[in-house]
Amino acid sequence: MTRFTDLLHAGAGTALISEWITGTPERSRTVADAVIGEWAAGAKPSARLAQHMFVSTDGAGLLFYAQWTSDEDHLAWARAHRSGMVGRIDALVPGIERPGLNRTCLHGSRVYDAGRHPGVFVVTTTAGTRWRPRSGRRPACLRRTST
Repeated sequence: MTRFTDLLHAGAGTALISEWITGTPERSRTVADAVIGEWAAGAKPSARLAQHMFVSTDGAGLLFYAQWTSDEDHLAWARAHRSGMVGRIDALVPGIERPGLNRTCLHGSRVYDAGRHPGVFVVTTTAGTRWRPRSGRRPACLRRTST
């Protein structure tokens, strides 16, 4: 069981959130099992700090949450490995809808009770341009990408 504190990595340069809509709990379970198998079969990239998958409350989709050291490191991995992995899953469960990937940065994240098992994981998003990290570089908050 993942603890909410496992979702926060100090070394993360980017957090990625994406949704895969499968349509039914059975298809979601098949996809989840296939994704876990893909993760276990491949070498874990050193730049991927965390990878989590959550099943929607109605079972009709999956939410993926990952933390990487940087956007560049993720994009290099995606160019080399993503299409093969996704292709194998699509062959097993055709017709998965993927609305897109959100590249985000965590801001003001809270863990209220890290000792209890989570019942619900809630993700809220806001788009804005006013917040800037100390480095002066504007974060890539909520930028939708096709990768």
